[in-house]
Amino acid sequence: MPLAAPIADHRLYLSDQPHLYPLARLIDEYPRYAVLLADTRSARIFVFAVNAIEREARIDGPKTKHHKKGGWSQARYQRHTENFHLHHAKDVVDALSRIVREDRIASVIIAGDEVIVPLLKEQLPKEIADCVVDEVKLDIRTPDHEVFETTMALMRESDAQSDRESVEALTGAYRANGLAVVGVDAVRRALEVGQVDELVITARPETLAETTDSKPSQESVTDRTAEEKTADELIVKARQTGARLRFIEDASLLAGVGGVGAQLRFKL
Repeated sequence: MPLAAPIADHRLYLSDQPHLYPLARLIDEYPRYAVLLADTRSARIFVFAVNAIEREARIDGPKTKHHKKGGWSQARYQRHTENFHLHHAKDVVDALSRIVREDRIASVIIAGDEVIVPLLKEQLPKEIADCVVDEVKLDIRTPDHEVFETTMALMRESDAQSDRESVEALTGAYRANGLAVVGVDAVRRALEVGQVDELVITARPETLAETTDSKPSQESVTDRTAEEKTADELIVKARQTGARLRFIEDASLLAGVGGVGAQLRFKL
């Protein structure tokens, strides 16, 4: 399976089950998100996923002619230009909204100049505005790879912040005896009965704590480690039960709870 996203190590696994953890982490590390890059005359919408352009659209508005006359004529021209910019912003936001809904995009970055960005933000419906993670100043002619590199850096910054907030919410709920569990055994039991709403797991499987069900592998050296098997098991059960999945890049955030936890849908 060819992938645009880089894979750090060359490894071969021989096992009776697929090693899904690296693939699941790759999707989390290079998430799907949309970028709206616009100026007052045109717009480009990108959907990036797993280090590649998954979808691209362009919106071009009619060109306005420069008017040199002063007085009332100049004022009318100014109002005409402002009206044109507003209609252009509405058309662009409509196109973005369709793409976000069709592709089920959870994160959006808005890029452009100081004129168009405020207009775009004013026109965003609430469900799209809630998806906006950041905004950045970029020229409409910025090459595709630079758009990706710039916005991917913003996505990583946002992800690091949301990781901290997610772990704080998880540990807070657990300590308050709320809808959360921590540790491999407790998370495994919750997954087995469909309790888990979001699985929160370390991005470094070797940091998962020892569990009663985790034993050293007696198979060939090309098989997964006990920690990798545990991570695979939890991820498979999360996918099978429709639980969301979040990898925490900073392993120290989950070190105190064994490397894994879960927000629950309900308590038993």
